[in-house]
Amino acid sequence: MTLQTGRFATHASRHPLFRTQDREQARQMTGRALKPFRLDLLTGSSTVDAVQNYRRLDRLAFSYLTMGGAVRIDPGVLQDFYLIQIPTAGHCDITYGNRRTRLTLNKVSIIAPERRFSMVWSRDCALFEVKIDRAALQAFIVNYAGLEIDQPIDFALELASSNPAIDGLSRLLSLMCAEIEDPDSALSHGATTRPLEEALLAMLLDRVPNDLSETLATHTPTGAPANVRKAEAFIAGHIADPLSMSEIAHASGASVRALQGAFRRYRNTTPMSFLRDLRLDRCHHDLSLASPGDVTVTEVALRWGFTHLGRFSRDFARRFGEFPSSTLGSRRKH
Repeated sequence: MTLQTGRFATHASRHPLFRTQDREQARQMTGRALKPFRLDLLTGSSTVDAVQNYRRLDRLAFSYLTMGGAVRIDPGVLQDFYLIQIPTAGHCDITYGNRRTRLTLNKVSIIAPERRFSMVWSRDCALFEVKIDRAALQAFIVNYAGLEIDQPIDFALELASSNPAIDGLSRLLSLMCAEIEDPDSALSHGATTRPLEEALLAMLLDRVPNDLSETLATHTPTGAPANVRKAEAFIAGHIADPLSMSEIAHASGASVRALQGAFRRYRNTTPMSFLRDLRLDRCHHDLSLASPGDVTVTEVALRWGFTHLGRFSRDFARRFGEFPSSTLGSRRKH
């Protein structure tokens, strides 16, 4: 699986934070968005041409950063957040505690909060980064698995494209980036942001090797059941795919009957209804922003996995109080 870095690189043109050739200004502006750090020019670079684009969500922040020169970046210990890094150009050499690795295209690194961290960037290096609040991840672990942890957890420092976790991570981040690129994105509303953020956090915990991997595999939570959370994360990461109930149950680690019972008890719905509603929300969002001459209701419905158009129209009207044809282009008209 290849990371869809084209989608991440597109984020470079949206949500601009700054562009500067002043090294100190680049250091200060980036430090405000992420964390203060030391910035040194390396041999062969006399200046920078730094660009950063930044979007804060609820518990996450997305950043695209390039320095336009060979530099050393030393933020020390991150302390308050985890950092996912995905190169879209060039490479960077990472020192993380006593570990070292070279991050190149189709690789992902995950930096935890309590080990010293520094990077040496190539002149053409550009990184797409996801900042995850440390407190938010710890609170999520409590709800997700019923575990309370005092210390941050360490993830695998580097994931290569051959790692199975890359597939789901790429799909989900691409979906979130598509929303962020839209100035009228529904991601500005917490109700839409939270399921996608939780899907990303669950994917990291379940698919990326980490300190809790063994515990999560055997632990039975006392709060909200993990199988429901895992199913929701799987559904959100494969929202447009032709999912079956058995596939969702398999991903959750529960039987079909057990998962359906858990959804009724804790969500007052079923897994397939949860999937349908997420798809309807996506259709409503796309239709409301579309130009009637550029897209049809059928195209949008098929894009998000609806194949029975009559049923889609009825479900859409039941959820939003109007038929899809009325929603088409409604925000543009307004």
